[in-house]
Amino acid sequence: MLVFLSLTSNRNGTTKTDDDNDNHPITSKRLKKAIEEATEVLGKANRDAIVDDLQRLGIELSGETQYSLNQIRDGLRGVFGEDATSLLMERIRKSLD
Repeated sequence: MLVFLSLTSNRNGTTKTDDDNDNHPITSKRLKKAIEEATEVLGKANRDAIVDDLQRLGIELSGETQYSLNQIRDGLRGVFGEDATSLLMERIRKSLD
């Protein structure tokens, strides 16, 4: 299986993979907004279903609870599989930038 990791340059000029960045905690409110923006193209019903699926998996996207993108990816992978999750995570990362 081919795994695609993009490289990003940080402030001091070194590069990090998305996996390195995916361990940092992000507030659930910020994650919810990013997920909603990233899945906007799917329509409101599907976007809401994704948020509901994550909440059923124990990822509450309200309040100030913090999650890493790795936790979001793991939740999405169980619902969508690897390929769709990779695409969704790319869009979520862009929404967070």
